[in-house]
Amino acid sequence: MKLRTAVISSYIIILVALIAFSSFTILRSNESLVAVSFIQSNIRVSVANMNQIKTDIIKIQEWLTDAAATGFPDGFDEAEKYYQDAFKLIDEDIQRKISADKPELADKLTNMQNKLQLYYSTGKQMAHVYVDEGRDAGNIWMAKFDPIAEELGEITDEMMATYSGVYDSNLMQLESDQKNIINLLILISGIVILIIVLAGIYVSVAFSRGITLVSGYSNKLSENDISVSKSSKRKDEFGRIANQFRNSFQSLNSLVSSIKSSTDTTAGIKDSLAASAEEASATIINIKNNTTVLLQESEKMNQNVTDNVTSIEEITANINSINNQITEQASMVEESTASITEMISSLESVNNITKKKSESIIQLVEVVNDGSRTLTEMADGFKTGVVDRIEGISEMASAIQQIASQTNLLSMNAAIEAAHAGDAGKGFAVVADEIRKLAETSAQSSASISKIIKEISDGVNETEIKTKKSSEAFDVINSEIKETKQAFDGIALSTQELNVGGKQILDAMIMLQVVTINVKNASGEMTSGSEQIVRGQLVLKDISDNVTKGMMEISSGSEQIVVAADEIVNFSVELNSVVESLKEEADKFKT
Repeated sequence: MKLRTAVISSYIIILVALIAFSSFTILRSNESLVAVSFIQSNIRVSVANMNQIKTDIIKIQEWLTDAAATGFPDGFDEAEKYYQDAFKLIDEDIQRKISADKPELADKLTNMQNKLQLYYSTGKQMAHVYVDEGRDAGNIWMAKFDPIAEELGEITDEMMATYSGVYDSNLMQLESDQKNIINLLILISGIVILIIVLAGIYVSVAFSRGITLVSGYSNKLSENDISVSKSSKRKDEFGRIANQFRNSFQSLNSLVSSIKSSTDTTAGIKDSLAASAEEASATIINIKNNTTVLLQESEKMNQNVTDNVTSIEEITANINSINNQITEQASMVEESTASITEMISSLESVNNITKKKSESIIQLVEVVNDGSRTLTEMADGFKTGVVDRIEGISEMASAIQQIASQTNLLSMNAAIEAAHAGDAGKGFAVVADEIRKLAETSAQSSASISKIIKEISDGVNETEIKTKKSSEAFDVINSEIKETKQAFDGIALSTQELNVGGKQILDAMIMLQVVTINVKNASGEMTSGSEQIVRGQLVLKDISDNVTKGMMEISSGSEQIVVAADEIVNFSVELNSVVESLKEEADKFKT
């Protein structure tokens, strides 16, 4: 069994014993606490409540007696208050017993509660009879009340005795449990102590034997005895340590044997080492001379690389400048392309508007032609319809004028004839006078009509003149509209030509933009290529610097190697003396 396993097992056994001991102690303590809690929260409260209930019962009887003797209702109120208090306390105690799983006590308390109700109702009825019906009737109820009061008192005493018995039994059980816990704790403590002692003895014995086994190898090593012994059969840590010592002794034995055999061959190696060191010194001198020549060539190459880097950096700067100009040109080409695109769009819009306006002008020409024809037809119709009728009206007015003149002449003749007739002609004279007035009125009307006809004729002539002018204006408008249409047609044609030219310019700008992009990309590739060349030259410069440094280090190292070769010759002499001493020390070990 392993020593570590034994120690851990001992500790585990002790730990399990302590855990069991602690668990048992906690369990028994919890049981005691439950019992104490039951006594405090249930029994003590029940005893206190029962004392209060007894006091309430006495107060009920006192106040009912006072009410029966005095007849005042205050006694009934006070008795009711104490009854309710006692009833509530009994009810709370019943609930506690049900919660504590004490059904027999709950049944007794329920019986007591019923007796309390009967006691209070009988006493209250008795007091009312004393007040209402007198002493004799009350004494009858007194005979009923006394047995109930005695029975209630007995039940109360019985409950007090029951609570006292439960209290005493719980205390006795608690004392018994405490004694058992103490005895069991003593027993468990003894067992744990015994386990600890036995585990300590076992571990001490195991350690003592292991230390004795390991100390044997230490004693052999102190005596320069490295002979290999048998392996240990122990399976614990000390057994592994002893076997490791044995393996170490075996390795040390082999090492000492190898040292003894190596010291014999070291003497011959010393002479060849000295000769090789002299040859190496001559070779290193030649290497140093060649390295000096290479170092000079490397410095020249380094200078050429530096000049190349400077030239390429100037080329890169020029390419970057060209690249910036190309970028600006590309931006300007993009802006010009956008402007030309907008111009073409505007030209197309103007062309569309021109076409629409040209169509509107054609319609306007038709409208003007229709207006001119309508105006001419209206003038002709007005001339034929109005002038001819005016001439007819003028002829009628002339006829009326002639008729009025003749009528006036006839009226004058009639007046003359009436005058010749005397009284017989008075009636005819009146008629002749009226005819004369009518002739005058007709003559005036005819003159007015002639005047109006003349004005109308003048207006018609003026209208004819204006109509001719309007017709001429329509002709002028028609001519101007035709010229405007021709102008719009010219604008449309120019716009189409500009549109075609703009598209050609746009195509050229797009080609220029593509060329600019290609040039820009080529410039970027040139820049990238020049940067790569610069990086390559810088890498080449670093390599040249490293080669130069390497050559310098080789030159310096060559000198050190020459010195080291001389030292090797000296060390070979010292090595011979050291090997002799090592052989003497190795012979001291027993193998």
